[in-house]
Amino acid sequence: MPETAEAVSATFNTNRNCTVEITNVSSIYCLINPKVFMSSGFSFHPPQPTVRPSMTEVCSFDKDDNSATGAVGLLTYDLFHMRDRTCRERAAVMFSVPFDHNIYKNKLAVGMVEAARACDEKLYEEMYGGKKPGAFACADADGSGLHHAAAHVELRATMSTVGKAIVKMTESAEAVAANVTGNRNVTMEITNLTSKYCLINPRVFLESGEVFNPPQPTVRPLKTEVCAFSKSSTKATGSVGVLTYDLFERDSKDFIETVAVMFSVPRDYNLYKNWFAVGIYEKGRACDEALYKEMYYDKNQHHFVREEARGSGINFVGSYLDVKASMSPMGRAIMKVEVWDKLFTPTMNQSY
Repeated sequence: MPETAEAVSATFNTNRNCTVEITNVSSIYCLINPKVFMSSGFSFHPPQPTVRPSMTEVCSFDKDDNSATGAVGLLTYDLFHMRDRTCRERAAVMFSVPFDHNIYKNKLAVGMVEAARACDEKLYEEMYGGKKPGAFACADADGSGLHHAAAHVELRATMSTVGKAIVKMTESAEAVAANVTGNRNVTMEITNLTSKYCLINPRVFLESGEVFNPPQPTVRPLKTEVCAFSKSSTKATGSVGVLTYDLFERDSKDFIETVAVMFSVPRDYNLYKNWFAVGIYEKGRACDEALYKEMYYDKNQHHFVREEARGSGINFVGSYLDVKASMSPMGRAIMKVEVWDKLFTPTMNQSY
């Protein structure tokens, strides 16, 4: 089968399906013994029997061609400790891509359960309904990240908002852009060129449009990840919004600042142009309409730099890092963002 989430998603002929990409970034655990429960739909590409450390595997679920259903269900993996050779917990991922998006939204939940817990309707209903607060992280899919901290591992996940849903992926920007639907979209490639920082906890606010490929839950050092945003499938809109990541310092085991990326691919090029901005804010800055408007409209570019997209690059100089970006001026735009250690500029104190 194809080896990336985007490649798998592109093989579907239906309009309601879910492609799940699972990356095991632990060093001592394997994910083994996958189990699937489907409330509606069926397993299309089955889950990999084992997800080894530092490996990424993809599976997918599809609606029933002969009925008006979605792709809704539950996937679990046993967490196998390779040194102790024991399985004490089970990782669970609940996904819901409903048939009728006028009534329901895509929904995602992740959590850890005891190893003996069955992958069945009861567990699915608990995770979908959020009946055990704290036991699972659950939310309507909007492209932002979910985070569940368990006793031994942490689970992070994102999910797109469209009918051909993806629960996270990794690829090159050009390959993703070729598969994004509509004539107004932006595909964003984010490269972390730092040595000791991770980008975590992605948040998305969209002024218009929808999440096509969700941002990667974690962008590790020296890694490149891709996400994509498209116009609304049922409306004459553009693809406009803001994406943020928390900047996590691995030495201190805490996040220190928030990286923000604003993008605007308008519907009407007779009136507007593509614009983009990058910046760094205090940790915990909300990813909301206020942040979007500040980065799009404010003349005083204190925490960010903004420019009309012509293909040229922009550079924001922060206290600990620099953020560089470029963007194409087309309706099917590509944006490239790089986060760097202080190699090009001196270390400075940032005032918020």
